[in-house]
Amino acid sequence: MRLAVDLKGESLITVQRYLCERCNRFFSHPYLGKGRYGFDVKCEAVELYYDTRGSYRRVMNALHRRIGVKPSHVQIFRWMDELGENCKDAIQVARELHPRWSRCLGLDSKVLKVSGLERYLLLAADLGTQDAVNFALVERENYDVFSRFLRQIKREVRYAPRIIVTDLDPAWFKAIHHVYLRVPVQGCVVHMERIVDRFMPKRNRTMKQEELKTLIRRLLYASSLVEAHQSLREIKNRRDEWMDDGSRQAINSIIAHRKVLTTHHKVPDSFRDNNITESIIDKVEMKLKMIRGFKKMNCARNSLKLAIMHYRFSPFLSSRNGNNGKSPLMLAGVNTSDIDWITYSQRENQSQM
Repeated sequence: MRLAVDLKGESLITVQRYLCERCNRFFSHPYLGKGRYGFDVKCEAVELYYDTRGSYRRVMNALHRRIGVKPSHVQIFRWMDELGENCKDAIQVARELHPRWSRCLGLDSKVLKVSGLERYLLLAADLGTQDAVNFALVERENYDVFSRFLRQIKREVRYAPRIIVTDLDPAWFKAIHHVYLRVPVQGCVVHMERIVDRFMPKRNRTMKQEELKTLIRRLLYASSLVEAHQSLREIKNRRDEWMDDGSRQAINSIIAHRKVLTTHHKVPDSFRDNNITESIIDKVEMKLKMIRGFKKMNCARNSLKLAIMHYRFSPFLSSRNGNNGKSPLMLAGVNTSDIDWITYSQRENQSQM
């Protein structure tokens, strides 16, 4: 056994040493470079990394100031990767903590670069609690990938949505109808408005197009289904007033998606947009940027697992909905007051590593 350094800089924690029968040398597992550090030191490094905007080098310097020991930035990366690899997934968290979700499911994706190649983060969020239900890092976006992702949410996470909100990707719609046949689907009105803005760019928009944009917004953000139908009828009845290509494309897109843009009016206490799902992605965006430097998919996944676990346990600090001081898991009815998120995140007891 070999002594390891804890947070106080004291050699109190033991690390198992092994003897290789082939070379007759001693080693420990996992290898962490020069020196051996206790689990609490690793936890401190992780907290510094996710609670600040610090890089691995800044975390290295902060640990040196705090405990007088300076592990290398590569060593800290290895700790993060080790803890991320051993981190529980969304399925395990759901089975253990039993969050009580609003059952309004938001689906979104984001392009990431791993080893210079485009990869995709799929995120499923409960919109009422702002909790992350599931995520996946995949090589492509298509119906088969989306279907597998949704089947995992249905069968293993056991999530039963009242409504699903997503962007207007036909592959998402097809997968949703295959896995959740009878669940109503809402197309995100913010995504729809972005599509309209591409057809009628604001910098080149004419006064007549501004008038059309006002009508479209009245439809997208209507306070009732009756008001939405009135706005849609007005757009249809006046469509000949707009003859330019951009306006006609915007009108055709609105008419084609009219049903999914008004679904939320039929489901009480639901959502018309996917802003919350996008916000969750934004909150881990600071660390997602680091993934672009990773060379392997498994390293990117490990970092994401820790980042999303940290998000789920972290209290909101600037919420507009009066949720300051509450984490997403707390909003889902989970008492997290006595749970250390890093220790809990580990599938196996790492305290003696």
